[in-house]
Amino acid sequence: MWRWLALRWPGPTAASQWRSPSGAAHTSGASEMRKPQWWVIASAVLSIAVIALALVRRGAETSQGSPSPGAPAARGQASAPIVAVGHLVPMDIATTLSLTATVVSLRETSVFSRVSGYLETVTVRPGDTVRSGQIVAVVEHSQLDAQVRSAVAARSKADADLVSARADVDKARAQLAVAQSNFARISSLFQDGLISQQATDDAKGQLQTAQATLDAAGAQVGVAEAEVEQASASLQSARLAQDSATIRAPWSGIVVSRSLDPGAYVTTSGGTPILSIADLDNVAVLVNVTEADMGVLRRGAKAEIGVDAFPNRMFHGTVARIAGGVDPDSRTVQVEVELNNSDHALRPGMYARVRLAGAARRAFVVPLSALVIVGGQQFVWVVADGKVSQRAVTIGTTTASVVEITSGVKPGETIVFRGTEQVREGGAVRTAPAGE
Repeated sequence: MWRWLALRWPGPTAASQWRSPSGAAHTSGASEMRKPQWWVIASAVLSIAVIALALVRRGAETSQGSPSPGAPAARGQASAPIVAVGHLVPMDIATTLSLTATVVSLRETSVFSRVSGYLETVTVRPGDTVRSGQIVAVVEHSQLDAQVRSAVAARSKADADLVSARADVDKARAQLAVAQSNFARISSLFQDGLISQQATDDAKGQLQTAQATLDAAGAQVGVAEAEVEQASASLQSARLAQDSATIRAPWSGIVVSRSLDPGAYVTTSGGTPILSIADLDNVAVLVNVTEADMGVLRRGAKAEIGVDAFPNRMFHGTVARIAGGVDPDSRTVQVEVELNNSDHALRPGMYARVRLAGAARRAFVVPLSALVIVGGQQFVWVVADGKVSQRAVTIGTTTASVVEITSGVKPGETIVFRGTEQVREGGAVRTAPAGE
């Protein structure tokens, strides 16, 4: 640069020279020429300084825009987020099955009429609670009342006939006693030769007749007693039919359904029930469990039951029965959970959600914070060679703090436990053991 300036700097010019009249060349006077030359030199120096400053600044900017090859990696690694990592953790966890179920009564029956006739009244409707023995319906019973009256009359006649037959027996027995006494007296007189053989034969005939009369009277008593027994049975049957016209609740419970109204004809051959009653003291929850989950179930296992009618209440029960066979259509096993319903809060037919506690099993888990769910997809972040990648996983049992990983990640692979919100696919991370 200095060389360039030196080459460009002009020397004394013709304008700065003058000749004397004699023709000799002379320079201007020193005092006159020195002053303009110093100002030119000062301007040149200032220009050189400005140009030098510009070149220095441009060089600094150029050096900043062209870093060394290793600089970006160093800065990128230093700015990578720090995440807490770990591996799949083996753990014994209690298997919990969350299933839907239905509340049922362990004692529910359809109520039919035991006599034929027209319904006179039906006193209850679905949802009504009933007591054992409470009247729930009445069948028209005028004919039954007439049959009872007729049976009562027949029984009265049979009783009277029996009394008469027994009186005849008493009379025949008395006549027999007279005949026996008369025969004995005549036989004695005959032996003494005081009367004839004919008189003796007549006395004997009277004795035999009296005996026959007594036997007949005794037989008539038997007939009369049989008639009384038959009349009694007829009366009892008529009264039972009359009583059956009044239909009562077989036990305390709730009316589940009512199928017939007053005026409907009912028969003893079955058909449509009048209504159905369920016992609310003895209820259970029926759950259908898949074949795959059968292995973790056992009788006596605890269960928690929730229903929509009581969102803030949890009912507790135990597994009472496990069906011995698998339903061929649904491929499920029916499980019965019994529970206390002394306050009658649960009603047959209610939809329920059940959590069944199964046997403990070995599983691999990660903290809940490691699981990421986006758009219904479940995944974790896996670290390899300082970078993270998304890995879809299948989960199993979930507890308050951990979630079971059933597939998608292998034991030994490094998983981001905390800090998942800081990472992106393929991004660099710095790792620290979880808990530190």
